[in-house]
Amino acid sequence: MYSLHSWLGMGAVIVFGLQYVAGFTAYLAPGWRQALKVAYMPLHIYFGLFGFVLAIASALMGITEKAIFAIPDYSSFSSAGVMGNCLGVVYVIFGALVVYLVTEGSYKRKPLPEDAVLLTGANE
Repeated sequence: MYSLHSWLGMGAVIVFGLQYVAGFTAYLAPGWRQALKVAYMPLHIYFGLFGFVLAIASALMGITEKAIFAIPDYSSFSSAGVMGNCLGVVYVIFGALVVYLVTEGSYKRKPLPEDAVLLTGANE
């Protein structure tokens, strides 16, 4: 746990773990009122994206760290170095697309009538 890569990676694991527990408690465990679930949703989305961005950043730092320390001719455009850089670019594009899709309102899931029955047990 000496590098920024390991710190961010551990932060991502902790955020994902807390998200899992909080999401399970809020949305699957009985007892929460619908108003509380609705109020918690923006926080759940924010911390989900935060954990995802932390994971992408940690992966990029890991690729860079590995390339610098393990590839002796990294600065001379070796094939392994170029492959690592291309993988990093793919991670950035993937991360940007996921963040866009999550934050764009037109891609938000529309509630279905059967969701009320599944989540609350109420028959509407």
